[in-house]
Amino acid sequence: MKKPLYDETYKRKTVQYVKESGKAVAEVARELKIKDSTLYGWMKSMEESRKSLRRKRLSRKIISLNARLST
Repeated sequence: MKKPLYDETYKRKTVQYVKESGKAVAEVARELKIKDSTLYGWMKSMEESRKSLRRKRLSRKIISLNARLST
């Protein structure tokens, strides 16, 4: 049996639904007929992406502030 492919929009909306619904990950996974490990993976991936983006923004801000201080 082929593994289903899910686009990023579907993954993002599903993760958002878990966070906003207050339901357990396993419950949402059952509702959507996906493995809970798949959903946990999406959540972890999106959290890592969010943290990476935040680090990049902070780094840019630090560089900008350092440039201002050195002038």
